[in-house]
Amino acid sequence: MKRTQLIFVITLLMEAGLTYACSSFLSIRFIELMFFSGLLFSVLTFWFSSSGSNSAHSHYKTHSMRLMSGANIEHNPFRLR
Repeated sequence: MKRTQLIFVITLLMEAGLTYACSSFLSIRFIELMFFSGLLFSVLTFWFSSSGSNSAHSHYKTHSMRLMSGANIEHNPFRLR
């Protein structure tokens, strides 16, 4: 099994396990909670697998460092892996 497939299976099992634990703790059906946990895992995966700076906070930090140091700082292009 390739590394990416293994990571996919592990993430899917983690998501299902956490959803099952939360649904049993909150007394909610598993399928009702699965949509929201899938959405959360998708956002977290996108957040941690992307590279580059495309946010306002990143631009603010870059410009404030540029003003303090006088150095020219280049932006990394946004890329999703």
